[in-house]
Amino acid sequence: MLKEKSFIAHFHIAMAYIGIHDFKSALDELEKSLRDKEIFLYFIKVDPIFFPLKNEPRFQAILKEMNLS
Repeated sequence: MLKEKSFIAHFHIAMAYIGIHDFKSALDELEKSLRDKEIFLYFIKVDPIFFPLKNEPRFQAILKEMNLS
């Protein structure tokens, strides 16, 4: 029997890290999301869950890379 593989986007893992206030890991995952060009990433500027990161230089660099700053 073949074992099914599952996939969780880096974007969603970042959301989980934000939920436990591990902002460094959340930013690590968002950078991976950017690298992998995950479509969900375009919500980071408007989704309130990401507001705790808004003043972080790494978060601002992601927005700049995506032309969202």
